Amino acid sequence: NEYKSYLSSTNMSGAASFLSYSSLWSTSWHERSGYLVHYFTLILMISLISAFDMPRWPSDFMFSANGKPEGYDCIQIIEPQDDPSHGWDNNFFCWKSDKDNPGFQYSDKGFIEGMRCIKILEGSDKYWDYNVPDDDRNCMCVPPNSPYKLKWSMVTQSTETWVRWHEPSDPNTWADNYMGADLDCSLRSQNLVEENGTCKCSCSTEDQATGVCTCPLMLFMG
Repeated sequence: NEYKSYLSSTNMSGAASFLSYSSLWSTSWHERSGYLVHYFTLILMISLISAFDMPRWPSDFMFSANGKPEGYDCIQIIEPQDDPSHGWDNNFFCWKSDKDNPGFQYSDKGFIEGMRCIKILEGSDKYWDYNVPDDDRNCMCVPPNSPYKLKWSMVTQSTETWVRWHEPSDPNTWADNYMGADLDCSLRSQNLVEENGTCKCSCSTEDQATGVCTCPLMLFMG
């Protein structure tokens, strides 16, 4: 985290001075060596920044009604007041563990301050329906600059673009609920573009090195 913070705070435009031919070769060999080491280190750091790998929607996400699946990182989805026999003690919303953390957070106490949230609803379930008080509402939230614009549906949707939330032990019609997401990469940076369900940096390595074009290191953590 300290390394990422250092990268985030680095002034990329300063690299331009290391590319100046006249200033570089008018210095001593010792100074030139220092400049070159710094420049190639900067190129390496930019490569690491560009390597950020956010989960693709929806193929890298899943809802599990039977604990944490292998190969995934997860957040628990629980409604403490629901009947224990309805199976909400081992449900998780997950993304592939070889992808970076997208910053999702679940709340059973209403919207999380400072985040963008949606209500998780099931009209046939008294613990998840429209009549639940707002401060006791179940919600899924993302950071304000997350490109995932979440949405919820209580009718069957295509799993090509939606993630199904199915708890087979709950009798209150939890077989046709889905969470979707529209991708808007510009919410995080104007230099991020959507590509096959994920956000990619549109800047070239050379432009990033000179500070002409930059992309954020961590898409969702701040």
